[in-house]
Amino acid sequence: MFIVDCRGILPQTSNIYLWPDMHEGFAGTADKKVGRAVAIVRADKHARVIGMGDACESCFIGHPYYKKAIHAGRADTADLQCESVAKKLAPIGQKFLAWLDGNHEERYTETTDMSMNIVSDLSGRSNRKELIPYGGRTAKILLTDQAKIYVTHGSGVVNSRAGDPEQRRVNDGISIRRKLRDLPRHDCVVTAMAHIHKVRISPPQTKLAVVGERKLRQTHTSFMRNDDGYIPDEFCWYCSTGGVLAGYPAKTWEPMPADADKEDISKRRSLTTYVEKANYSVVEMGMICIEIRKGVVINVKEITL
Repeated sequence: MFIVDCRGILPQTSNIYLWPDMHEGFAGTADKKVGRAVAIVRADKHARVIGMGDACESCFIGHPYYKKAIHAGRADTADLQCESVAKKLAPIGQKFLAWLDGNHEERYTETTDMSMNIVSDLSGRSNRKELIPYGGRTAKILLTDQAKIYVTHGSGVVNSRAGDPEQRRVNDGISIRRKLRDLPRHDCVVTAMAHIHKVRISPPQTKLAVVGERKLRQTHTSFMRNDDGYIPDEFCWYCSTGGVLAGYPAKTWEPMPADADKEDISKRRSLTTYVEKANYSVVEMGMICIEIRKGVVINVKEITL
């Protein structure tokens, strides 16, 4: 785990955007959504960004997910994917506080360091004086004296099967809280993950309490921090950021003559992605924004792309 110290650098009024999974190099990556996310951050004078991993598809030939029609010809090598990510994010490169690894970038660990290549290229393209801090798979970000956050790319699946849509969202939030609460994040007011391609927030849980000696009164629990820095679980935000991966790219079937070339027919057929084959849920196009005012986290909200 890396520790990235932004205290004294980060303005007391800031909006921290947790960047969505991009999967650059995949035919289903929604470039318009990437552009919209860049525009939102660029227009926000208080914006800062944390890259949450899986910026690249990193699907090499021979991998079970690789498919020529889906990956070839679209930044289909590791170096081209890194370069493409850096180009797209260059307008907001100055705003990055940290950059995490994802499981997709780690596929190339033995041959190249994709995350460091992106960090180096993006830092240069955006004329930064220092490299964007590298956070590995997991990092604790010290934003201000009173605002620490724990970010991890994450792993696994969160997918409630409850019958009611609202209940599914609530269940997903509870699952994320359970998934993250026992990690070494106990002095962090926000704990966040990526990977699952869902925008979910599990907010702090206040409880009704009755207190008093001679006269009882009702009140609600409020934020507290122990002397050793520990923040009770119920006073923390837990969240997951989304993605910009359209796993079901649609293409209208165009009429073909009965004697059409078999290779042309095969190209039409091979548009099916690994997302479709596995029946993965659709990706939620969005990201998370952590609002800091006077050095304190006051809210965590969803940004729809």
